[in-house]
Amino acid sequence: MEGCRNGGDFLRMVMESIATQQGVERWADCTPEHVLHIPEIKRQIPNALILHIIRDGRDAALSYAKQGWSRPLPWDRRQHLAAAALYWDWMVRRGRAQGRQLGSAYQEVFFEDLVKKPRETLARLSPFVGQELDLDRIRIAGIGSVSKPNTSFPAESANAPFDPVGRWKNMLKPGEVKLLDGLVGPLLHELGYPVSDGWNTPSLRVKRMRATYAAIFGSKFWLRGNTPAGRFIDLSRMESAP
Repeated sequence: MEGCRNGGDFLRMVMESIATQQGVERWADCTPEHVLHIPEIKRQIPNALILHIIRDGRDAALSYAKQGWSRPLPWDRRQHLAAAALYWDWMVRRGRAQGRQLGSAYQEVFFEDLVKKPRETLARLSPFVGQELDLDRIRIAGIGSVSKPNTSFPAESANAPFDPVGRWKNMLKPGEVKLLDGLVGPLLHELGYPVSDGWNTPSLRVKRMRATYAAIFGSKFWLRGNTPAGRFIDLSRMESAP
């Protein structure tokens, strides 16, 4: 009780006790929304390391929409993919801006590299976490989604081979790809993902959606953390409309 001053201390004590009982040296949490709270996490857990896993926004949008987590504004009622992609854009930008202020305590890695080049990607991450990340040992342990993919497309995971990378290329219509590339093309391009022609000449509709949804996400995030009514705001479901 004397050493527990905040939620970070409580989490650290509980997780360190579990790690000790299991005979392991480290513990980790993989909640995606925590990328929005990097400064607070670092304040409450000073020795925390932040590994930001970034995925192609079009694949992320497909997963969000498949789970019903994107709620566009009434006049965009059919644009669930667009709302999801814009949330991805806002979330990744915020996480990167906050994370880079941490210096060596923050690192980015691409989801696609973890899937396609796991051995060399894990080797590169090992010095960052201060622990050898041996792919063979990880596969043998098979904890959680290592052995059973945590996917929005369970039917797909039942058929071999399971490949969550670039799913959007086969599942999105040309018009949907063009819209998403227009909405989040600047960030996709910055991150090195391929984008279709015309992404850097956005239409008035794209500009309107970018500005509107970014303002909504930012406002709801601020309200959640700074007002009594914040506990009723659920950012995890990307609610862009009441």
